[in-house]
Amino acid sequence: MTLDELIALGEQDTWDVADVADWQDWTGPGRLLPLLREFAQAREAQAWQPIETAPKSERVFWWIVPKTAEESYCDSSGAPIVSTYAPFRREGRWGSWSVLSKAIYWMPLPPAPARSAEPAKET
Repeated sequence: MTLDELIALGEQDTWDVADVADWQDWTGPGRLLPLLREFAQAREAQAWQPIETAPKSERVFWWIVPKTAEESYCDSSGAPIVSTYAPFRREGRWGSWSVLSKAIYWMPLPPAPARSAEPAKET
């Protein structure tokens, strides 16, 4: 069983040790704990992170929300200019969102899929 298969199994709502057919391979001396640590780090890396820890120059996912009336600009009459759209996820670099919105969380992009050695077959 690969780490990816173990992670997929761990993402299920419920599972049993019996679900892991080759459990014996994972329980050898010093094998299980490092794999569980790697699993936890992989899960943590794909979680929403506080905006204070966001990278400024790399492409990531941003959780974008409208600015409040107090945070927004005002028109010539003094009324705040606010957005009424729902929060959403966006991919890009720091500051790639509208001036009427703000990012409150960020998440690293997932790794790119591995390229297949064989070209796709036409059917």
